[in-house]
Amino acid sequence: MNAAFGNTVLSRYADGGWVKHYFDADGSYRSRWSDGTNLTGRWRVQGSRVCLNNIRPRFLWIDSFCQEMIDADVGDTWHSRDPLGRRVQNVLVAGRQ
Repeated sequence: MNAAFGNTVLSRYADGGWVKHYFDADGSYRSRWSDGTNLTGRWRVQGSRVCLNNIRPRFLWIDSFCQEMIDADVGDTWHSRDPLGRRVQNVLVAGRQ
């Protein structure tokens, strides 16, 4: 998680939409979506997964969401799925974008 602190995880959807994720060392999380939506929450490591909890405002029915942790450095890309199962391409971008 250290590589994410002070940087941006950018998730891109096939339809051109995106989400910018911001993780802080104190466990806080926020995101900004291409449609103007802003979310906040808390993150924590559970085993080999990173989990988002207390997501506000509530995103659909989801209060918690977990994914396998990825070992990434700035510039690295990887694929994952969002809480609805949609495929996204992620990249770790330097700085807060």
